[in-house]
Amino acid sequence: MLKRTLSVLLCLCALFSVSVSAQDTADPFENTYHFLDNNPPASMSIPVYSLDGRQPKKEARNELYNMLDRGLHSGFSNPADLGKGIVCLLKLEQDPTSYQKNNLISILYTYEKLYDEGLDGAVWGLIAYNAIDLEVPANARNSVSSLIDVLVSAQGKDGGYAVRLDKDPDPYFTSQVLMALAPMKENQYVSDAIEKALDWLGNQQNDDGSFSTSGSPTSQVTASVLTSITMCGVSLDDSRFVKNGFTLTDALAQFKNSDGGYSYKLDGESDVAATEQALLALHTLDSGLSPMLAPAVYPGYVKPQQDPIVTFIKFLGGFVLIFGLIYLALIFTGKIGKKFSPPQDPPSSGEEDTMEINIPMKARVPDFDGLEKEVKTPAD
Repeated sequence: MLKRTLSVLLCLCALFSVSVSAQDTADPFENTYHFLDNNPPASMSIPVYSLDGRQPKKEARNELYNMLDRGLHSGFSNPADLGKGIVCLLKLEQDPTSYQKNNLISILYTYEKLYDEGLDGAVWGLIAYNAIDLEVPANARNSVSSLIDVLVSAQGKDGGYAVRLDKDPDPYFTSQVLMALAPMKENQYVSDAIEKALDWLGNQQNDDGSFSTSGSPTSQVTASVLTSITMCGVSLDDSRFVKNGFTLTDALAQFKNSDGGYSYKLDGESDVAATEQALLALHTLDSGLSPMLAPAVYPGYVKPQQDPIVTFIKFLGGFVLIFGLIYLALIFTGKIGKKFSPPQDPPSSGEEDTMEINIPMKARVPDFDGLEKEVKTPAD
């Protein structure tokens, strides 16, 4: 029995190892996700894991809920957190209109402090509206059309965007605005602003295809630009985004390290936030869709499955638990049976209780010849 059980367990181990091996082969980002698995999550952890059909990390979910709870209780310190929170709930396949009995969409389109930290709140508000299939009242304080008008009118004369009107435009925030406006590119009013921003971005690209923050090439802004131009329908070989033969994907690849992660700056150590941005860009390049949509929107969507190793450990633990319970039950019922079986009377040695029965083993046949002689003999 023991040998048979061990054989079954070994077969199960082999099957699960084959499953894990197949997954490693099928997912080109496996090494990068392995890096993320072993490090604390950053702000885009939930969308990044969802895009690859993986269960988002527990730490990321807890951080999301804590951020939303704080915002609902005392106001959002950064208005962009409200839009990001809505997107992350969608990625978790939860309804943002009923988060702890709060309609976050309603809170968003009536929120009075959306612009307290500049245009970032409007960008993420519009990204959230684009992500959820829900009509927003046209006369709301922060309606879809009002956010579009604010972002288009905030564009600099040269085409770039700054998070505040008193700041200089930068490639990172310009790419964020493009992500928000891209779904409305069929509108000529929006399309003109998008094209102007794309032209400006192309002029900011470095000779190696990368983009810079504060004068230094960074993977984060390079990845963000790649995401935004893909959402706008711009091809990688568009002349505006090719420098000396280097495309955006060529530039992004320079930041990848052997551990699967991406560094923030060239030749730096892998950084979680930079790695998440890189994966957002690469997934967007694969699908051609915004990386912020609900999971079921993407082609070939499959509900996130638990890690096969975790599944196997749980299965094995359940198997051992059931086996142990059955074993204990058998021991327990055996002892119970002995405890409650009726006592047997000891054999008695007294004669008054003894009955002797003699059963003849063979019948005795009468001597008929002798009887006949006795009958014929005259009496004396």
